[in-house]
Parts: sequence; structure tokens; C-alpha cells
Amino acid sequence: MKALGIAAAIAAAGLLGACGYTTEKNYRDPVVSAEQIDSELVSIREAAREGLPEFIRQLQAPEKDEYNFQVKYPFETDPGGNFLSEHIWLRDISFENNKFSGVVSNVPLYISGLSIGDRVPFYIDDISDWMYMKDGKIRGGLSIKYLLEKTPPMDRDETAAAYLELFE
Repeated sequence: MKALGIAAAIAAAGLLGACGYTTEKNYRDPVVSAEQIDSELVSIREAAREGLPEFIRQLQAPEKDEYNFQVKYPFETDPGGNFLSEHIWLRDISFENNKFSGVVSNVPLYISGLSIGDRVPFYIDDISDWMYMKDGKIRGGLSIKYLLEKTPPMDRDETAAAYLELFE
């Protein structure tokens, strides 16, 4: 049952990956990006990049209780839209031939050529967040935790509440 709860929580991470983390392209449009109104997300991105050595070290030699390594990565959106980029969670991270790649973990909203399940290359230095599970707890994933905590408790569903309990 605990594994099912963790799986549901990780699925929620994919859903949360689509909310807010965009870069606005046309300032006359009513859409406002989370980064423009919330400097905390910018700080979280910077902290994630500073913590990359830990993430890469654990990714390359995970302990037996470490699994589900993911990164949140900014992809360029379709031309003509309101956003320059959309931040998408990637799972099943691999490093081969000096290149990182991952599998798209949530449905892109503003990128027509990208689908859930696609394996895509990415530049590790450009990530906006990272996370992995260690002994049933989430390491990293600060953007998810922050967005969940910012949601009023009365607006959180059971999955969101359970997910918050998984953070170290």
C-alpha cells in the first residue's frame, strides 16, 4: 500500500511539473509566469543547480534505497504562444556518451512535438529542479514542495497532503 501511495505521489509530481514554471514571452498577455511573481522559484532553481554534484553522485552510484531519479528541465515552447519555455519532469535519467537523457514524465501543455514517454537529451546545467527517493522519502524536489505548501490546506487533495509527508 505504501508503494502505491508513493507511486501516486510521484504521478502528482508530473502534474505539478506543468503548473507555473514558464517564462512569459508577451508581457501584454494576461498570463503571468511563476518566476515573475515569485522569486522563491528562482532561488529554488539556483539551489537545485548548486546541488547537482550530490544528485549526479547518487545517480551514478545509487545506494540500494535510492531510486526514481528525476530532473525538471525547461523546454522551448511552440512559436506563437505566450511562453518561451515549459518546465517538464524527466525520469529514467541516463548518462551515455557524455550526454544526459531522460523520459518525459508529464504531459507537455505548450510543446506539440514532445509527448509523455519520449526519451530526450538535456543539458544537466540547465535543470530547474531535481529529485530522487531515498528510503521512501524525497530528496530535492523543492519546487514541488514549495508549490504544494503554497496551496492552502483546504485546497489540497489527499494525494497532495500525502506527497508533502514524503519530503525529508
